[in-house]
Amino acid sequence: MGENTVTHDRVLTAIDKEKRVVQDYSATDVVGLIENQKLERALGYVFYFATKVVLDEIVALVYEKESTLDLLAFATYMAIGLQSAQTKWHLESFLSEAELKELAKKFYDYVEANQNSEEAKTFLKGLAQEVHDRYVTEARTKEEAEKGQKEVVSGSLTAYITLMLKEINESSLFINNKRLDNAVDAETVWGNDFGAFLRFALWCGASFQTTNPPLVKAAWDLNPKFWQQKTKEIYQQVKEAKLDGGLLTEDEQKVALLTYAVVEHSCHLMRDLYLFSEGRLGFVCYQVNPNYHNDSQRMVDEIEFVHSVMQMRLKNGYEPNISFKVPGTKAALESAKIVGAKGISLTVTLSFSVFQAVAFARVFKESKAAVNSVVIMNGRLSFPVRDHLLEENPNKKEHLLETAKYIGVDVTRHLYAKLYAKESEGALGLDPKRMRIMNASLRIYGNDIPDVLEVWGSPSITIFPNVRYALNATERTYDVNAVKKDFDADLRSSNALSEMFRQSWYVEGDDKKYTPKKVLTLEGTPEEEITSWVPIVETLTQFLASYAATKELIGFLS
Repeated sequence: MGENTVTHDRVLTAIDKEKRVVQDYSATDVVGLIENQKLERALGYVFYFATKVVLDEIVALVYEKESTLDLLAFATYMAIGLQSAQTKWHLESFLSEAELKELAKKFYDYVEANQNSEEAKTFLKGLAQEVHDRYVTEARTKEEAEKGQKEVVSGSLTAYITLMLKEINESSLFINNKRLDNAVDAETVWGNDFGAFLRFALWCGASFQTTNPPLVKAAWDLNPKFWQQKTKEIYQQVKEAKLDGGLLTEDEQKVALLTYAVVEHSCHLMRDLYLFSEGRLGFVCYQVNPNYHNDSQRMVDEIEFVHSVMQMRLKNGYEPNISFKVPGTKAALESAKIVGAKGISLTVTLSFSVFQAVAFARVFKESKAAVNSVVIMNGRLSFPVRDHLLEENPNKKEHLLETAKYIGVDVTRHLYAKLYAKESEGALGLDPKRMRIMNASLRIYGNDIPDVLEVWGSPSITIFPNVRYALNATERTYDVNAVKKDFDADLRSSNALSEMFRQSWYVEGDDKKYTPKKVLTLEGTPEEEITSWVPIVETLTQFLASYAATKELIGFLS
């Protein structure tokens, strides 16, 4: 890591304190973690901090122990992970491909020798359900999902390992990122845009996870009994600790904890990547209550409440690996100043424009967090602009359907130059490893996925499972310079027939030919005009509905 990676003493000190503890684990410590059902910490140590000596000792100890479900799960995930993109962060620095395969084979052999117990069959049943649910989320057919589940549950753990390795090696993102993205210092890192299936995404090269109210609700619906139990446990701890919720009502705190339960589960899977990357990766996004998009204090109160919940759960003063999603509103700008000074990471959502992103980027220049992000919601921008274009220009339908696919691409490339070019060139000169553009809400257009391939080189892209799977449909070329390329002037001129597009693209100092009739700014435009802007209001409406649906679930807490 570079010396100037993270400048905030509190965050860096907390990360370093925990990292020193983890780095000092022995093989006995790691097996103890497994036996105490701290599987993710054991796996995290292996993939981000282990030495060759300790790895060999872990193998020996696992073989010495009487087989348990926990050891079998560890061995299963090791047999897969050691042949996945998870090796790129640390293990490939001292183990050859042949050595990794040899190590993976030892865990495979352990699984093969111990996979006939009733516990193993129960474990396999859970893995089969996960395969089914992931296939559904990847937009595979119902028949494919049911077939996949049936084949896993009627097979064996070793057959499951083989299936996962096959799918990983078919992944476009795995093939192109396994060795090319240079781990933490990659031009582009990508995340899992969902509340589940993170382990598979990590195997394919993901390094963070995003959630929002619809995604939290979707994850909850996959396994409500599990999430109820986890949320109850957290709720009781919070009540006993008497944590301050600020202006949050009791019900709002309950919804926050329900959301937090889903987020925390993923945080554990990536905890050690967070430590390894000094806070720049390995985070999970938690989105604040969308009802208070214009209330700075309530946003701050919710962020500080949830931050304190995870600090309590982590203990020892350790730093939560959460990036809090706030909306791209003027009120959130004020919130960003407050929590940024405390080193808390933020990700700006409900963000569709250069004017929103630049305003937050200026605030983030002063932030003491390890990393902050501004989202460009590509598809959620492109679709309303497309609809506006077609309504105003019905005689150009086919042409505009084609040009509209690149609206998010154009805004992203324009923003990239504004944020990362030199200050002497009129830009902000930011570090893309600490202030990231995050492309989200990606769309698939037939076989084309410009929201990924035409912005590759953007600091981060969060990818929904169906888009990740669709990327495998044909051979893809990932060009780290794609985001830096000039945008086609004719495409921009066509899209600029829309006032909405010009508002999303334009900021002061840009080419006057693209100036909108009504220039929007967070600082100068009335708040209600921003939150009633079509791209924002359409997405906000969905977020509010999902939040309301989640609130209906809290009756089990008392």
